Order: sequence, then structure tokens, then C-alpha cells
Amino acid sequence: MISIDHLDVAEAPGDCQIHYFDILRDRLDISAVPFSERGSRILVGTDRDGGLAVRMAERWPHLEKKLGGHRDRSPLIARIEPADDAGRALPFRLVTWPHLLRLETSVGSFEVFFGDRETLYICLPSRGCGLSCSIMAERFVADDLGGTFDTPRLLAITADSYVTSLRVGPRTEGHRSCFVDSPDGHATVLAIHIPESDSLSRSVEPGETVKRRAEKAWRTWFDAVPRVSEGYWREYYFAWMLLRNGLLSPKGYLKREAMAPSKTHYLGVWHWDAYFHALAYRHADVRLAQDQLRTLLDHQLDSGLIPDMVHDEGLIVCEDGPRCRELTKPPLMAWAALKIFESGGGSDFLREIYEPLVRWNNWWLERCDDDGDGVAQYNHPFSSGLDDSPLWDAGMPVESPDLNTYLCVHMQSLAAIARIIGRSGDIERWERSSRALARRTVAHFYDEASGIFWATKDHQPLRVLTPFNILPIWTGSLRPSQVRAAIANLGNPDIFWTEFGVPTVARTDSNYDPDTMWRGPTWVNVNYMLVEALTRAGYRGLATTLADRTIDLVMRRGAAEYFNSITGEVPAKAAPAFGWSAALFIDLLVRRARENRSGNNGNNGETILNSSSF
Repeated sequence: MISIDHLDVAEAPGDCQIHYFDILRDRLDISAVPFSERGSRILVGTDRDGGLAVRMAERWPHLEKKLGGHRDRSPLIARIEPADDAGRALPFRLVTWPHLLRLETSVGSFEVFFGDRETLYICLPSRGCGLSCSIMAERFVADDLGGTFDTPRLLAITADSYVTSLRVGPRTEGHRSCFVDSPDGHATVLAIHIPESDSLSRSVEPGETVKRRAEKAWRTWFDAVPRVSEGYWREYYFAWMLLRNGLLSPKGYLKREAMAPSKTHYLGVWHWDAYFHALAYRHADVRLAQDQLRTLLDHQLDSGLIPDMVHDEGLIVCEDGPRCRELTKPPLMAWAALKIFESGGGSDFLREIYEPLVRWNNWWLERCDDDGDGVAQYNHPFSSGLDDSPLWDAGMPVESPDLNTYLCVHMQSLAAIARIIGRSGDIERWERSSRALARRTVAHFYDEASGIFWATKDHQPLRVLTPFNILPIWTGSLRPSQVRAAIANLGNPDIFWTEFGVPTVARTDSNYDPDTMWRGPTWVNVNYMLVEALTRAGYRGLATTLADRTIDLVMRRGAAEYFNSITGEVPAKAAPAFGWSAALFIDLLVRRARENRSGNNGNNGETILNSSSF
């Protein structure tokens, strides 16, 4: 058996040894965040009775009426429990590591790990015992290897030669009970195969071989990431664990390996989530970072629109209500691409995506300006990324300062890319267009009396105060007095400046609700964009404070989807582990570590837009 107490040692600078598996022992709570594997759609969590359960990170749209959506349907395999030789369930203590679940019982340890992204291994101890479960299956066909199940997915259980019997019961409420006997004196290996295609391999390798291979894959992943200070290791390596487990393999419309924000809450690859995920991947695997953007560009429409989301079965490019309009996310892809380049991505990638990004930018300017005033509008709440923000309560379309800020930054990024790839004729065009839009943004949205950029509907201000009404400081084009007025609002603890960062609606606003999505909680990505904006505006001290508070929040509460902006607690409806929270926490920590090593007091070399460091 492998000694789990010291599974892995990696050399770090200064002869410091990092024991990844010691650090992450029991960090994973599978009742909240399932055990999974890079690229896999198999999730191991718990069921209502406390047993282990296998769910699939798949939508199954053709079965939603019968089985429900992916968040609430019954597990494919439920009540996975160790049992004694008489079939009685055994109490167990669950111990978790990145690559392994161990169920410790009175007869020995049952171990669960991945053989590959389509195969789950369960190893039973060498004392007489068994394993019981309940499988969602219409029928079962026994064979010499074990058996196959007619489930919503092709599924087979294959046992090594030491299984006494595999007994399957009649179908009850859509599930069939299953019990495996393991004889005394032999450790039994079971492989649960759930292939992504109709091709099924029934081979079973020695359990120790497979487990060592899984451990090595995780060690290789952790070895590739940058080092940060020891005090951050537990959450830092857990964040990297989430970024590996969140990856989906190519399948259907997904043509590349890319990350889902949450395999339980948000399946598929979501548009601006992909930008933020790429900011972390760039520190360890530049190609993987680039592929987060390519996954979206693979499906760019002829109009230039980039879909809101790509999943196995299709795309999201339109939603009903409050009006059926094309659906996408804020235009920040050029900004993200520049950051990948700054991390060694090379100019070939920028050259590859430049024209698609130009078409994308033009789509916003040409298709999202109904009144022709040169100010872009949101036609659907979801295109903002701020789905339920009170900014949209009065209906759509809404001309909003955040969208026009993103476009300014995007065009500045296009100018920088044009300079890098030798498109000299485009540089001045993008710089001029960005300056012109910044002037229109001020003229259209800015209120001198309050120092706020109010969103508008039908050219009337929407008096809903959010940090997105301050975001134009990111353009680098405001007068100093306008910046000071905006910062005075942002830095006011009674309005925005909390212990945990910035709420998504001002605490003084009547719409403020600290627990409801975009109506008042703190989001890591909003803090991050404001760090960028504050730096660009010359307020490095505030930027550093906000970055520190964001890092501290994740250290204390984990990389959740969003946080109560008063208490820092994770609201009940928030995903307990969320891709961009983990990714941006990583990016902030890595940048801070590099600044500390270089002693450059907040300038880490990311200077293309004069706004990438804090």
C-alpha cells in the first residue's frame, strides 16, 4: 500500500519541501464540491443518506422532463456503501485527497480513484466484505466480467477475478440495487466504466498501478504552478485543484479542453468566465490558457457575435425574456489575450485571434446602438454578466457605463495587439476610437453633482448605485477631478468600501441585498476589475488594499461564487466552489509573490496598457 501521510514531496525555492497531499488532506468536502478528474464528467459526491453517489456533469436535455435538470436529478449511482460479508452496511470515516477517497471501516479501507476520465476504480480491502449501491437502470445484463446497465448513459461494472458474485436486484423507483461480494484474503478491484462515446473498454488494471498513476498526474500539475508564501498553500493549491478538476474534455460542441465554472452548478464553458480562468492557467500552461479563448472563438457567428456559452450539446446565443435578443457577455477578450501574451503566450496567438476580435468589437458597436448615439447598450440582462442586477429592473435595453468602459479597454487592447503583430495601420484607429468612446461615455453618463456615471434607459438616468457606475476610471481617459469624485464614492465605507471588498450594489441603495447574486454580494471578479481600474487611475495604495482584502476573503471562506458583503459568509444559493474565484485568487497571489521577489513595489512588468499590475 502507498503511505498516504507523505505521498508527495516537491522541491521549492530555498530548499523548502511542499507536501501537496499533506496540505490538501480533507480539504475537499464532497458533500459540497464533488470529487472529479481532469476532463471527466463523472462526479463523486454524497446522497441524502450520507452514502457516496455518482452524478454526471452533463445536461441530458432530452431527459429533463423525465429526470429533471442536472442540478436536481437523482444520482446515476446512489447509496454507494461498504458492507460486511453478510451485506450489512459498515459505518465509515471518509478521508479525501486530490486523487483519492478513502472510506475507513472496521474491516479495512475502501478506496475510490480515477483510472481515467471515463473510469472510476473502487478497491475493496482483503477481508471478507462487500459493496452495495443503487443504479439508475432499466435493465442489467450479466457477463463474465461483471455486467452492463441500461442507464441514461452507457455504464458497465467490471471486476477482477476475486469477486465472488455481482448480484443485481429488481428495478424499484427507477433504480436497481447492486451488491458485490469480495472473498476473504484478496483485495478486490472494481472498475465502473462510463464512456463518453459508444466505445466501451472493460479492462481492469492493478489498483496500485492506477492509484500511483493518478497521484503522479496530480504531482505533475502542482509542480507546474508558481510558488507562493507558505501561509497561503492550503487555499492556493486547493484553488489549483479546482482548476484541474473543472476541466472538461472535448466532446460535441466543445472542441478543446476547457473549464466549466462549476461542474455541479454551471455546466459548459461560459463566456467571460473563460477570460478569468485563462488568467490563472497562463501561469502554468499557456496553451491551456489560450484554449479557453479558442473554445469560444470556435463558434463565433458570421455576425461577429461570440456565444454566451458552449456546452456538449450546443450553444447559447439567444434567450427569451424580457425580450428575445442575441446573447453574449462583456467584451474583454482582447484584454485577457494580452495578459496571456504577457505571460509568454507569443505573438502567433495574437495574430491568430486578431481578426475575430475585430469582428467581435464591431458587433457591439454596430448591433448594440439602436438610437445611433455612439453609446453601446445591453439588449438582454444576461449579456452584462450581471443577470439579476437592479440596473435592469426597469427593462431593456439599457445604456450602461460598464459596457462602454469594457469597449474602451478592449479597443486599447486591440491597439496594443496591432502594435505587437505589426498591424501599424490599425494602432491609431483603435486608440482614436477608444478616446472618442471615452468622451461619449463621460458626456452621456457622468453626473457632476454626484461624481457618478449613471446608467440610462431612454436617455433617462437609472438611479441605481453600483460599482459599475464607477468603472469608467478604468479607461484612463477621465479628468483628475472626475477620477477623484468617483474614488470618493468607491472608497467610502458607508457606500462600497467594506472589509471584504466591494458589494455589487451600494450599501446605501434601496435595492441592496447582501445575499442575492448581483444585488449586493461581493464577487471576486468585480474586486479584481476594480483593482485593475484603480491601478490605471493611479491609486495603487487602494488597489493593493482591495487585492489584499480579496485574497483574505478567499483564504477565510474559500473560492465561492459570491459572498455576503457584510459578513463574508457564503450565501446558501452560491456555488461553494467557483472557477473565476479560484482563478483570480491565484492570479492575485502569483502577481503579489512576483512583486515581493522583485521588490518593485507594485509593478510586476505587465505594462502594455499601464493597468495590469497593482
